[in-house]
Amino acid sequence: KGVLKPVIRESCTHVFHQYAVRITPECEMTRDQFAEYLRMKGVGTAIHYPVPVHEQPVYRGTIKGSPCPVSQKVASEILSLPVYPSLTPDERIRVCSVINGDT
Repeated sequence: KGVLKPVIRESCTHVFHQYAVRITPECEMTRDQFAEYLRMKGVGTAIHYPVPVHEQPVYRGTIKGSPCPVSQKVASEILSLPVYPSLTPDERIRVCSVINGDT
């Protein structure tokens, strides 16, 4: 609950060089608390894009208008889970079990 997986359209495929989920308020933990929980259980995570594009230094002061609240919200929720070629099926199952609170 509160961990939103990527949505892939049926007409598309994804390479999943990153597997980013969103940790929403329904999770009852913030993204950073959830990352720490996973770390304590031995599951590494990353936050690849902590700063929304419109707040990147190269764009600072060039974008006028909306403060981009959706972009800011997503940046505060996004968390990358382990995904790499040598991740074994058993390791994937363990990551899922930890996320689901089964361990």
